[in-house]
Amino acid sequence: MSQSEVEVRMASLADADALERAGDAVFDHRVQRAWLADFFANPANLLAIALRDGEVVGMASGFAYAHPDKPRQLFVNEVGVAAAIQRRGVGARLVRTLLARGRGLGCTQAWVATEDDNRVARALYASVGGVEEVERAVLYVFPLGGASEGDPDVRPGDAACRMAPRLRGPTTQLPNGPWGRAVPARDPGRSPRGARVRGRGSARSSAR
Repeated sequence: MSQSEVEVRMASLADADALERAGDAVFDHRVQRAWLADFFANPANLLAIALRDGEVVGMASGFAYAHPDKPRQLFVNEVGVAAAIQRRGVGARLVRTLLARGRGLGCTQAWVATEDDNRVARALYASVGGVEEVERAVLYVFPLGGASEGDPDVRPGDAACRMAPRLRGPTTQLPNGPWGRAVPARDPGRSPRGARVRGRGSARSSAR
């Protein structure tokens, strides 16, 4: 299979049927139509998808957010690639597409987090320009209740604990993220600081 057979682009609610069919081959859990509508209702929420023959075989999600004291940033939340097409560059294409949309929205930095031992995710983030932070961080989860009512398999805190692809793991701090300073994502001569990946579960995709 050549990369040309896989289309990578930003998704919208019009892709709902294909996203629901993707299930846990790409996502952690099955996609819920109501949650999907809620996701796309906020233009700051971003989802890049990889399609082959009309089916979703990969995704990278994130969101752009504003600060009162610094420029807008992009958080890379998750990256997932179906097992059948891993290690073929699809994950890298997904992350690049997500980063490009972030730049288009005015984000000057992107960041992601992952486990120290998630070699697959770390290799992915490094391959697309992420620079690993030397400083390590500790993740705290605050269960707020009610998040799992639509799906018994979704545990409170799951989303916060994943923070990255089904690779598992994106966290790339491009410029000024939570773990220190970074370089502007718009400067092609410099790499973003921070590539990290965080997530529960194993690296299901080599996404490279």
